[in-house]
Amino acid sequence: MFERYTEKARRVIFFARYDASQYGSYYIDTEHLLLGLMRENFPLLSNMMGSGISAHAIQQEIEKQIQRGERFSTAAEVPLSVESKRVLNFAAEEAERLGQRHVGTEHLLLGLLREENALAAVTLRRHGAHLAEIRLKLAGNASRYHEPTTPAGTDYSYRLASKPARSAMDAVSSFLSGLKSKTSPELADFFADNGQFIDASGKYGLAARRRPAPAHSAVKFCRYRQLRSFRPLSRSSG
Repeated sequence: MFERYTEKARRVIFFARYDASQYGSYYIDTEHLLLGLMRENFPLLSNMMGSGISAHAIQQEIEKQIQRGERFSTAAEVPLSVESKRVLNFAAEEAERLGQRHVGTEHLLLGLLREENALAAVTLRRHGAHLAEIRLKLAGNASRYHEPTTPAGTDYSYRLASKPARSAMDAVSSFLSGLKSKTSPELADFFADNGQFIDASGKYGLAARRRPAPAHSAVKFCRYRQLRSFRPLSRSSG
């Protein structure tokens, strides 16, 4: 499933799905993945493309190119577009190219750039992103640009698969499909052992323990925009 994805990379997918619903898109396109990447790890883009870039400017450019539809519930199933599926496969290939077992936000960025005719790649190039240069920056185990990874149970962790992992495309498609039909305990397998989630009924739980959170927990059911993990794009970003 998402065993090879870091916590940050997983959240990029979740934010992309949210943005797709807010723009009224019935597919998660590459521009939604880019918006999700900016929400989750904008410093990565600043390091790769220069400190002068602006998240707001990139978002505005994307909004000029897309056709907005009517917003719909985030509970609706939103599949990946063909281009986005290729992006995830490219990201996995880039991780392997760099000799890394995890798929992080840096690999998603490379994957977006490899889908060169898609809106995300075109937008990134206009703002100074170059695939070859970013690959060089990420090369080598000592690169300071790598997303930190640590053993399971801590921040930015990933779990190694006990059996051969499915492709990134299959894993994400399975998760998005499961949002519509599976219960929260069944979906918990997609998260790290210390993952915390709130299901549609407002129940809060821990992925690894499959049980409700302690009574003293301060986390309460709220709208998506109020969740602590949600990072709205700032006009002053970058």
